Amino acid sequence: MKCFFYNIFFLTAAVASVAGCSDKDTDGTSDGNRCFGRLAISGISSATVVSRAELDLAQVCPGLKVPAPAELKLTLTGKDIVELEATEGGELKEVGRFDYDATYPMLADYDKPALFPGKYTVTLEYGDPEAVGPEPYYKGEVQAAVEIAEDNYCRVPVTVRNAGVRVTATDNFRNYFSDARFKLVIDGKESEYVFTLGAEDRPIFVPAGMKVGVKGSVRRPSQTSADDSEGEQLDIEVPARVTVAGTLHTFAFTAEAGGAGLKVEFLDPEEGGSFDEELNDGA
Repeated sequence: MKCFFYNIFFLTAAVASVAGCSDKDTDGTSDGNRCFGRLAISGISSATVVSRAELDLAQVCPGLKVPAPAELKLTLTGKDIVELEATEGGELKEVGRFDYDATYPMLADYDKPALFPGKYTVTLEYGDPEAVGPEPYYKGEVQAAVEIAEDNYCRVPVTVRNAGVRVTATDNFRNYFSDARFKLVIDGKESEYVFTLGAEDRPIFVPAGMKVGVKGSVRRPSQTSADDSEGEQLDIEVPARVTVAGTLHTFAFTAEAGGAGLKVEFLDPEEGGSFDEELNDGA
């Protein structure tokens, strides 16, 4: 399965441009209304990801942090925005163009400032897109229009945008093999993250587009002792898969023929279906 997957400042150009209709304009007077519009923004967060079907991450990640809309980081940008000025006769004229860029640490800090009309990009985020760890990265982005003397509204769906990786095993695998220990391998390098097939295991999230696999071992039952720790160790390395944003990738282990061999199935909803990698003593 795949369990894949918001600093306040205004750029000088943007701040300077707001002065184009004077301080009086930004207070909402008629002249200001002729120059500016406003944009209300809301976000809705979802921890649903893709596996063989849609899956709520809360089902496999106890205590998962799903950010509230007010916690999302907001970035509001606009390219080639027209700076307007009201003449004494009440007409509007273009006095310049600029790129608008404003960032708010949280959506709760956004106070619907006066904006010159134009097309804007609204981005909401939570988390670090480049991080590797137990928490997902959330992001949503929409295009929104600001119109003169209008209060417009946009709603931004925010979803998991990195990728999750987990390891599972069937009961017959768990009952036959012991001491399972698999390291997550990212772009050919072993990471610090280990899967033991225990209740404490939870998916690890990585940037989309990374190559991930698992490498480790299990132990067969001992043929001469009741202590399974004396059984034969079987080393296992699973070929890497490329992660997909908003997806939970699952390496699913099963034992077959009484433990004589084992199989790893990749539960990924990719085109062409999943494939099995057979592993045996010589693997």
